[in-house]
Amino acid sequence: MAKRDEVPEGIFGYLSELKGTFREFRWVWDEFISEEGKRWWLIVLTLLGITMLALMLQPLAFSWAISALSAEQSKGIFVALGALASMSVLHQGSNLFYHLAREWLWNRNIFQLSWRINELFHEKTLGQHINEGSSLNNASIETAKRRVLGVQEMLLFETGSVVLSLTFSYCLLWIISPAAGMAVTILMLCHVGWSMYLNYHVAVETAPIEHNFRRHNREMIERWEKIARVKTSGKTGEEEERLRTFLNETLIADKRFWFWFNYHATARDLIGALVFLGVISYGAYLVYIGEQEIGFMIPLFAWMSEVTRNLWYVGHAERRLNEQVPYIRSLREALTMEPDFHEHVGNEIVTNKPVAVRFEGVGLAYGKHGERSVPILNDVTFDVQPGEKVALLGPSGAGKTTIMRLLLRFMDPSEGEIWINGSELKDLKLTSWMEHVGYIPQTAQVFDATLRYNLTFGLSKEQQKTITDEEVWDVMRMLQIDFGDRLVDGLDTRVGYDGMKLSGGQAQRLMIGAAVIKKPIFMVIDEATSSLDSTTEKLVQQGLEQVLAGPTGALIVAHRLSTVRKLCTRFLVLRPLEELSCGQSQIEADASSFEELYQVSPTFRRLADDQGVVI
Repeated sequence: MAKRDEVPEGIFGYLSELKGTFREFRWVWDEFISEEGKRWWLIVLTLLGITMLALMLQPLAFSWAISALSAEQSKGIFVALGALASMSVLHQGSNLFYHLAREWLWNRNIFQLSWRINELFHEKTLGQHINEGSSLNNASIETAKRRVLGVQEMLLFETGSVVLSLTFSYCLLWIISPAAGMAVTILMLCHVGWSMYLNYHVAVETAPIEHNFRRHNREMIERWEKIARVKTSGKTGEEEERLRTFLNETLIADKRFWFWFNYHATARDLIGALVFLGVISYGAYLVYIGEQEIGFMIPLFAWMSEVTRNLWYVGHAERRLNEQVPYIRSLREALTMEPDFHEHVGNEIVTNKPVAVRFEGVGLAYGKHGERSVPILNDVTFDVQPGEKVALLGPSGAGKTTIMRLLLRFMDPSEGEIWINGSELKDLKLTSWMEHVGYIPQTAQVFDATLRYNLTFGLSKEQQKTITDEEVWDVMRMLQIDFGDRLVDGLDTRVGYDGMKLSGGQAQRLMIGAAVIKKPIFMVIDEATSSLDSTTEKLVQQGLEQVLAGPTGALIVAHRLSTVRKLCTRFLVLRPLEELSCGQSQIEADASSFEELYQVSPTFRRLADDQGVVI
């Protein structure tokens, strides 16, 4: 199947792409329409069929009335008008139930789509969300979701109506006039073939044009987001002119193609109009020579109009559907990615006491299937005893954050094991381990919700119900989480999207409070103060000192050495992988003080000297 910016090679390539298109839509049908939805779709289709058939038969009943009038048959007139009234009542009644069933189907369809996408998104591991961020991101998935909804609406409702209308009209024309049926058959084959020819050129000619449109939009948005760099480089006018010229050239190419397309589409539709006139003329001839009654012209005209009016939809629908395929394909590739592991599978952690953590010969290599693996960690061995506070030091790129992610099980190591109280981490239920871990990320992750919600988010439902406001205030006072005038509604104060109503220090202290309120048995802290100013950093440091004063163990990833000197009683130095000789471990030094580290670790001496740390 052709990728998004590739074009099919010849008609066979185009047909292969059509086959791939059907596969994508079959996935949408299987994955995002529930069994209940499929049953309702059959009900909707049945009601739509009754509605369309009742509508299609009305011209036939009307033709009987006209024929009866011309023959002055009063009984025939009343019978025909009764049939017309019955068809009208049936049409209106079935149409009402059709719309009610349609609303129910669409309601359940939106639920299934949103729920299933959310479920598939969450089942991926954090490591997959990091490594596959280009596809597993909210913007891409939300865009694809809207496209899927459009396809579903088109296939479930629009296409059903058109196909039934064409089918009934086509069959009825064959019944009243085999000659008209034959003419319509030839017209339909010609129309479908011509539409495929046009859509083939759409696929070939518009692929580079669409690529340029996306490129223009991407570059324009990037310049908007980085407007400071554009202006401070004196490039405003130059960038405006470059993007204007590029867009204009792309639009000219787009216009040229669609002019060609519309000329051919008009020629195709002209043939349809000529066939329509030919069939109507043939019907008039039959009436003229007395082989048909005058009423014959009414259903003939109505059903031919339905055929020619809806035929254009066949090619148009194919083109519209093909436009959505790249988005659906990217969504399928992202959501059907097999999770590295299932976080709800494994053994529960039953203790509430501090635990021992051990890394034993841990190594990690990144690389997708079929690609060369790139080593990130090699032979990392260390332990953290119950209640011990250990700092992990080293230059950027040495693997400190990777070790933290392995301990939180963003991913599993390529080699070696990680042990928690004598149980291998991969054998534990990840959700159970996370319930016992307090994690403070480098960048605060604050929800657009209340202060209470953010602080208690990590608690179980039962704990959220039983925790008192006083307990929450106790944590806030201990950590000096003071929001001043911004605390307008107490714990029910909303903090804004991404915590925009808070300063950086307040948001980070909020994250510390959320970790502490869980009463964790182990803490993982990832450079919690690296993005803060010195005054705010001092306040956050004070909060961390209070948190770590108890029996809880901790692994603290730090870049700034000053942030961990007072917090920790043990320090590990990690050196970059490229500096290792054969057989060496990445753990260069393990000591209980900066003074000792300075003597035994060249890597630490470099860091301390660069940061001006006084030993």
